[in-house]
Amino acid sequence: MNEVEQIKSEIIEKAVQRIENELNSKFVTHEELLKAMKEYQEHKDVYDIAPGTLTKAIRDIVFKGAMSESTGPAGGYLVPPQYVSRIIDVAIQQSVVYPKVTRIPVASNQAYLTGVSSAVTFQYPGEATATNPTAPTLYQGSIPIKKGMALIDIPNELIQDASIGGEVDAFIVNLIGKAFGKEMDRILVAGNTANGDPFNGILNTSGITYVVEPAGHTSDVNYDSLTDVITAIPDDYKLDPYWIIHRTFLAQIYKMKDNTGRPYFEPSMKEIFGYPYVRLEVMPSDFSASKPIALFCDPANILFGMRQDLVIEASKEAKFSQDLTELKATFRFGFYVAYPQTFVVLQTSAT
Repeated sequence: MNEVEQIKSEIIEKAVQRIENELNSKFVTHEELLKAMKEYQEHKDVYDIAPGTLTKAIRDIVFKGAMSESTGPAGGYLVPPQYVSRIIDVAIQQSVVYPKVTRIPVASNQAYLTGVSSAVTFQYPGEATATNPTAPTLYQGSIPIKKGMALIDIPNELIQDASIGGEVDAFIVNLIGKAFGKEMDRILVAGNTANGDPFNGILNTSGITYVVEPAGHTSDVNYDSLTDVITAIPDDYKLDPYWIIHRTFLAQIYKMKDNTGRPYFEPSMKEIFGYPYVRLEVMPSDFSASKPIALFCDPANILFGMRQDLVIEASKEAKFSQDLTELKATFRFGFYVAYPQTFVVLQTSAT
């Protein structure tokens, strides 16, 4: 190998090493990229509609942004419905609560829903006796549509390399889907407008049902209270309820014992009083006075609307020195807790 060829080889080796270092950085790991490639192979029906479409659009946005007059983030790309559907699929796979909500189509910035707070009655009139008409009480609830964003950093090498466009599409879809799914669980359960969230989640919705443990039970779980929780929802609304708990609540459950010292629940059990449970890290874990520690409900009683117009914008300027492109994915969604009384919260005692 002559000197020129050796120099070329060293340059190529350094370039490859740089890309590998980027792929193994905190922004994009090699393992994540391999997973995205596998995802791409398993869902070609989505990505092969136009392989690399998402990456190409982002690349075009970035190049246009570089030629703009220092306007910061430039351009925008409306994600095709096929990609939006796949992002939602990823979100559902990653979430605990979001897959169970009742999703409805939304065409504007406000959706209005009609409900019934008193049921239609059935009557048995006698012969030649007039029937009294039923007057059900109707109410109208609204879902204001808010804007939510996710920021993602992508190495420029990935965006610029058109030969792996389909795999990068899959990678971006996974990143956005996972972020959306995690955030939906958080805001659906613990969202709080007092803390700056656009919506109140279940735990901060007025009208939900509370079961308070007896005095003295501020650091453990009371057996009778668990019974009261599962019987608090009217059967008309208890379609498919389950427990939503933090891992610390599960630890308390395993410690419960009868008078002979035998535990009521075994770690191998996947149910609490005959109903399945799911663990969710955003659930409260504070065992002190007057704190919510478990939720029992059917999330189908949450009405969730999302506009099918996910927008992606890109900028090279925010992370220019790191040779990264920052993507901003914007969702527009809203939800409404339609029947608050069907959500039961177990709360520790006040003393």
